[in-house]
Amino acid sequence: MASLGTTRDHVVPRLFFPEPKPSDLATVPSCLKCNNDASGHEEYFRNVIVGLLCHSDSGDAIWDSAMHRSFIRSPRVEDRFWSSLKAEEDLVWLDIDFDRIFLVAAKISLALLRHSNPLTWSLGFRVRVDPFSEIESPKESCRDWEPAFVYSIDTESGSWSFVLHECVRFSGTYILRSP
Repeated sequence: MASLGTTRDHVVPRLFFPEPKPSDLATVPSCLKCNNDASGHEEYFRNVIVGLLCHSDSGDAIWDSAMHRSFIRSPRVEDRFWSSLKAEEDLVWLDIDFDRIFLVAAKISLALLRHSNPLTWSLGFRVRVDPFSEIESPKESCRDWEPAFVYSIDTESGSWSFVLHECVRFSGTYILRSP
């Protein structure tokens, strides 16, 4: 049985934004356990996606502030971050925990759906996250906090996408749960 939403969770985690944080970040109800359990995955997501893949002004601002503080606070987090880089001959590749990355992407997409269309939320959805794809501007932005986060939802097709720091795009499909 699901717990009641006794806390508020940011639809897009605050740690994805450089200072000053936007004052209008949307929230959705969340149980305390779900809200707390997600924070480690969100920090990993931010460190990998923003730290290793986003080389934009807003991504660099997070690297210079929040990620640096995170590494000082927890050397283990920094060790995991740098150990995700692997060298082989003349190549460097990333050893990424894609399950954790896609878990956070799915969480964000479901929170976006719940926030943007609360009436459909009670129907119960699960989400499919597609592998990384080329960056393209969303057709219509439902809401954005540019340049750090831009998203779109197409309710007719059930598709969604979001772009972080003008660098990495996630997309997928909402799937109605069977009764």
